[in-house]
Amino acid sequence: MLDIAFIRTLFIKPLDYAIQKHYGLSFQQLDIPELLIRESMSLIPFKDYLFWLDRIEELTNEPSYMITLADQMTFRSMGGLGEWYLSCPDLPLALRRINYGLSCLQSGASYHSELSGKIIKWTYENPYSKGKGSRHDHLRVAVLFTQTLRDYMGEDFSPLKIEINAQEIRSEKITEFFQCPIRWGAPKTQVWLPMSILGASNNQPNQC
Repeated sequence: MLDIAFIRTLFIKPLDYAIQKHYGLSFQQLDIPELLIRESMSLIPFKDYLFWLDRIEELTNEPSYMITLADQMTFRSMGGLGEWYLSCPDLPLALRRINYGLSCLQSGASYHSELSGKIIKWTYENPYSKGKGSRHDHLRVAVLFTQTLRDYMGEDFSPLKIEINAQEIRSEKITEFFQCPIRWGAPKTQVWLPMSILGASNNQPNQC
């Protein structure tokens, strides 16, 4: 039995638009087959995705490029399915929907919430995310989580803490984006938030 994980094109499609907008690059320049880009539910080996993330760093010469792209690293940038993830009337339902729903877009990874006292730790674990490209993968998920929280809490919301399961990327831009303490080399990638925000409502008209 093959021990391999996959990610669907739809989940990384915002990255294609973002690198075109900010750097004038495209997936084609990463030698990604056009058929994969055209079909949103195509399965991409996760190791290839990690290679592409590393290649983007080489082409942009910017290790913190994921922060530059943060405005597009959102569920809303994924279109209809992404909007559905955020259509819940409150944050707890959105977290549950996202944690369970992402299994259809990525295999081999775990998205879940952990409770520790009065702190909720929104968690991403992925044993297949290894090597240099994993830095960008885990940073991307931390950005995605934070952007989702700001969708409910407002643009000025800052997590209590960010933990990233990857080698450190040294950049003031990362600290400026998260506006909270960051721990690199953590066992899991987590966004910490206070229990009190679980009553937050979404201003969007759609409902679960």
